[in-house]
Amino acid sequence: MKKYIFIDFDGVLNTERHHRFLVSAGKKTSDEFGPCFDPEAVANLEKIVDETGAVIVICSSWKLEGVDRMMALWKTRKMPGILAGCTPDYIPGMDILNLDLDNPDAFEQLAGKGNEVKQWLSENAPKNPEQYQYVILDDVPDFLPEQMDCFIQIDPRVGITMENAEKAIEIVN
Repeated sequence: MKKYIFIDFDGVLNTERHHRFLVSAGKKTSDEFGPCFDPEAVANLEKIVDETGAVIVICSSWKLEGVDRMMALWKTRKMPGILAGCTPDYIPGMDILNLDLDNPDAFEQLAGKGNEVKQWLSENAPKNPEQYQYVILDDVPDFLPEQMDCFIQIDPRVGITMENAEKAIEIVN
């Protein structure tokens, strides 16, 4: 069984709480990659990785800096788990202007990150959905209806909590 963790960074790994702590302690709030990650959120991500064996897929806007830079970030910051890559960019194009707003299914076209996850899975996961499990950790619910059972909305003030980690482990396992 293949297992994946789709993860956002802002509000999930770098948090308002940790930023305030760094500022009040007179410490650096960022490094060459951007805002520093909250060690507590990272520890909870590590718990998920350790207990599931899932690989990491970045679905954060940070991915726009390129997969090589994200790999360097993962290595330099000694992040847990194996980075399997980044979701593709989803751009709905001009057809979005032709949405039938009376059709609730039309709104799926607006779920940018949801479509990115869907595309990544179609290109990288086993073809049979029964052969993989995944969880999505994000502070914004920009996902498709069929993904909501795998989605955990993270509080951006505190990032991934122990409760979030336990729920993620349950979903993936």
